[in-house]
Amino acid sequence: MDWSIYLDEISKCSTSELSEREKIVLIKVIKSSYSRKKISSYFRLKRDIFDFDEEPYIMTLIKKGLVERRSGNVLGDGISYDLTTCCLFYIFLNMQNYPNQLLLKYQDNILLKTLLFSYFTTDSIREFYPQLSDSITQYLRLCCWTSLNLLKTMKNSGTPINWEKLRMVLEYELEWNAKILVIRITMLTRKWKDKSQENTQMNQYVSSHTNHDKNFFRTLLASDVRFLTLFKFVKNEFVDGYKEISNQRPNYTEPV
Repeated sequence: MDWSIYLDEISKCSTSELSEREKIVLIKVIKSSYSRKKISSYFRLKRDIFDFDEEPYIMTLIKKGLVERRSGNVLGDGISYDLTTCCLFYIFLNMQNYPNQLLLKYQDNILLKTLLFSYFTTDSIREFYPQLSDSITQYLRLCCWTSLNLLKTMKNSGTPINWEKLRMVLEYELEWNAKILVIRITMLTRKWKDKSQENTQMNQYVSSHTNHDKNFFRTLLASDVRFLTLFKFVKNEFVDGYKEISNQRPNYTEPV
């Protein structure tokens, strides 16, 4: 995990607001970026998902560093666009919902490679994202806000930025966010277990169907080496911390 590259990339991003029209056009570009369809050239307006007068807004998004034209045949099958790191940063800061296709499409981007795919495999995000979308979107938003606030604090300090110190602080804070995500997921699976036991008494058929889905989800998590590595690390930290605190009590007996 290269935190230096991550920090270098997000430090280039502007936090300026977009107009409502720019937001609408950006959402269209976002959707087209992970679909197989290309944005038709404005010479073929009948099949164009864009209005004719939206072309200037696309150019504005390009100038703001949020969108870039994809290399290749521009006029043949239509114009294709890719989202930049700054666009992903904007999405995770400001948007509540987005599909896993977006995450999978840009899995090699330094932002997602650092924050998400260091801890989950692509198979996990592809298969169980619907169950964890709230937790993951909240986690990514928190990471981006943490990054943004740390950068603002350093830039407004009135002294030259110590980039190495900033990198270390950022790494520490964002790794904590990842640990909290693991705890949230663990507690979520525990709640499912409690609810499934209640459902057994109420409706055996519904319980059986629900348990199948959730057992499949747990199986996926158990086969995700990246997730298990972080999970084990968090577990060991909790166990060690518990022992250190409990050993300070006089005449303490470990509960069974």
